[in-house]
Amino acid sequence: MLHHLKANKSLQKTVVLLTIQTEEVPTHPADQRLTLEEHGEGVWRAIGRYGYMESPDVADLCARIAARGVPLKDNATTFYFNREMILTGGDAPMFAWQKAYYAFLSRNAQPVKDYYAVMPTQIIEIGMPVQL
Repeated sequence: MLHHLKANKSLQKTVVLLTIQTEEVPTHPADQRLTLEEHGEGVWRAIGRYGYMESPDVADLCARIAARGVPLKDNATTFYFNREMILTGGDAPMFAWQKAYYAFLSRNAQPVKDYYAVMPTQIIEIGMPVQL
C-alpha cells in the first residue's frame, strides 16, 4: 500500500513528525533544544524542547532540522495541527457554567499560527470534537 501511495504522490517524500514539548523549567538550553531520529523511508521524528517562559520558534527548529541533513523546503512545508471543538452536552463531572466557560476560553485561545509563528497558508487543521 505504501508503494501505491508513493506512486500517486499522496505521501510526501520527507515527513517530519515534530512535537513541541514544554519542560518544567523556565528556559531550556539551546544546544539541547532538538532531538532528531530517522525512522527510514524519508520519515523523521523531531522533538523541540522549550521552557515554560519561552515561545516555540518553529522556523528555528526547521532550520536546525535542515542543518542536520533532512531535506526540508521552507516554502513547501505543510504543518498539520489538531483543533479541538468543545461540545458541552456530555456527562463530564462539571457544572454547566464551567463547561460553557471552558468552551468559550477554547474558542478564544490564541490561534496556532500566531503561537508557533507559522504562515496560515502552510497550516492544515484537523478538527476533533471533545464532549464535556
